[in-house]
Amino acid sequence: MADRHASSLHLAFFVPTLVGGGAERVVVTLANAFAEAGHNVDLLLTSRCGPYSESVSPQVSVVNFGCEHTWHTVPALVQTLRQRQPDVLVSALFGATVAAYGATTWMRTRGESVPCLCATVHAPLPRTRKQGVRARLQAHAAHMILRRVETVVAVSRTLARSLATHVGRDRERIEVIYNPIDIDAVQSGTEAIPHDWLEDHVPVVVSAGRLHPQKDYRTLLRAVARLHDRNRRVRAIILGEGPERKRLDELSRRLGISPDTAFPGFAQNPYAFMAQADVFALSSVLEPFGNVVVEALACGTPVVATESGGPAEILHTDSATYGSLVPPQDPAAMADALAAMLSRPVDQCRLQRRARDFGVSKAVDRYYDLFEQTACGAS
Repeated sequence: MADRHASSLHLAFFVPTLVGGGAERVVVTLANAFAEAGHNVDLLLTSRCGPYSESVSPQVSVVNFGCEHTWHTVPALVQTLRQRQPDVLVSALFGATVAAYGATTWMRTRGESVPCLCATVHAPLPRTRKQGVRARLQAHAAHMILRRVETVVAVSRTLARSLATHVGRDRERIEVIYNPIDIDAVQSGTEAIPHDWLEDHVPVVVSAGRLHPQKDYRTLLRAVARLHDRNRRVRAIILGEGPERKRLDELSRRLGISPDTAFPGFAQNPYAFMAQADVFALSSVLEPFGNVVVEALACGTPVVATESGGPAEILHTDSATYGSLVPPQDPAAMADALAAMLSRPVDQCRLQRRARDFGVSKAVDRYYDLFEQTACGAS
C-alpha cells in the first residue's frame, strides 16, 4: 500500500467522538492505515471518549478539543488548522462537517490558506420534523454544505444516489468509496467462544449493531418466533446497546422466545460471536453500507440481510451472490431466508474471498488518489 503512494500527505481527520459506531471505527481505521503508510496524520476530536480511543495508533497525533458540542469546536479548529496546516481536512458525521465548513470558510474570508475539505457521508441526512431546533438547524446547514463543499464521499452507491436526490449535488460529483474493513483483525478475533449457546447443538443467529429503531430488531425477533412456530428452534444473540433494549426484551417475552434470545450488550470483539454463529442476520430498515455484513463474511459466516442499501452491494454483484436478501420489515421473508440458509452447506472460503474486496488497502488507495488529486487541485 505505502509503496504506491508517490508523495506524503498531511491529513487531518475530524470526528466528534470515538463512541462505538461504524463511522467512528472507519475514521480510526483510515487514520491508522495512513499513518502506517508514512503520512502525517492528525485525529481531531470534539471530545476524546468512546471505546475506539484505545484503538488509535501511537503514530496518529490526537487533538482533543474537550468541547461538549461539536459546533463549539470552531475557534479551536481554526487555531489547529493554522498551526498544523494539513493538506486535507476529512470530516465524518454531519456535525463535524458543519463545523469544518464553518472554520474553513471563516479562514478563507480572512485570506488565509485552508486545507481542502472532504466530507465523508455515512448516512442519509436525518429527517427533521421530530427533532429539536438545534438538530433541525444542523440538518439544514449540512444540506447546504454538501452542495458546496469541494469533495463528498459516500460509503455506497445507494447512499450517493440518495444524496444526489435530496441534497441537489450532481451524482458525478459524489465519490463512492466503500468502508475499509480490517479483515486480518476480524479473523484474528474469531477463535474464542464467548457464549455457551455457541457450543450447543441448537442453531444460533447472531446480529450486531446499535439497538435503535433503524436496525429493526423487532423484525428479526418476529422471524425467530415464526421459526419456533414451525417447530424449528433457533436462538438469537443480538449484540449492542441502545434505546430499544427494554422494548426488545419485552417483545421477546411476548413472542415466547425469551429463553432463546440474548442481549449481551456491546461486544468489544463481536467477531468471535460471528464466527461461531450459524447465520448472521441484518434486519435494518436502512443500512447505508453495512460493516457487519463484510465482517460476517470475513468470518466465513453466511448472511441474511434486508434490501436496505449497502448490504445489497456487498452480497450481490453482476455475476455472483454471496448471501440472501429479503425485503425490510418482512418477518415471514426473513424467517424463510434464515431457514433456507440453515439448511444449505457453507463455502466459507468463498465468503472470505468476497470480504477481501472491502479490505483496508483498497479503501486507503482510493482515498489516497482522491486526496492527492484534491490537494494538487487546490495548490
